[in-house]
Amino acid sequence: MKKLLFFALPICFLFNACETPEPEIITETIDLKRGLIAYYPFNGNANDTSGNNKHGLLMNGTAFTFDAHNNANSAANFDGIDDYIKVADNNNYFAPSKMSVSFLFNLRDVNQRASFVTKSDFTNYSSVSWSCGMALSNNPYFEFSLANADNPCGALWGSANGQGHSIKYSTALQNNKWYHATVIFNLGVETMYINGSLVAARVSNYSTLNNCSTADLKIGAWWQNDIVSIDGKFDELRIYNRI
Repeated sequence: MKKLLFFALPICFLFNACETPEPEIITETIDLKRGLIAYYPFNGNANDTSGNNKHGLLMNGTAFTFDAHNNANSAANFDGIDDYIKVADNNNYFAPSKMSVSFLFNLRDVNQRASFVTKSDFTNYSSVSWSCGMALSNNPYFEFSLANADNPCGALWGSANGQGHSIKYSTALQNNKWYHATVIFNLGVETMYINGSLVAARVSNYSTLNNCSTADLKIGAWWQNDIVSIDGKFDELRIYNRI
């Protein structure tokens, strides 16, 4: 056995067979622009920098403040009373059958209701397509109203002719802390991620969203009689028509 080992070692050495191979490094480029239908970095304005020109209109004194990296004028700042941003949408651009919405938020009062992003008619509450925000119980939520071909702009939220489904994150959040949220609608399947972790999911029997031609996209608002403005900061809103 010793002689066999004696002859094997030089052969192993000559052909480098005993060396540990270098690990293969695989790199992948993630294209954050693929399927991006709107992107709002809130760098001193509410412009859409995706190239699709879905620019927002500042309402009631919405301003800008420091972002998560302490850059000035780099995040939207809402007063929690009536501040919001409106993006016109008369062709259901923001209601695709597959959708991903990603954003950062920092609340001064996590126990106050907040409407982060909502597609609905501002003049009445019955034309909601989808919405995500904060419930009174200190829980982020994502909810959607199912398609109603007969009366898409008049179906009452949660009623028999305008049913809605929602998911919520059950862990309480903290004041004055930045969080990242991603909500996804995929042909009736909805999921929510907070800081990269899956926190809620639900499957419905419906595959399309309620489409109302007067339902604009609103950041920090629901409808005129119950605005539900964000009491805090909001940043880096990205909306995709893919998962």
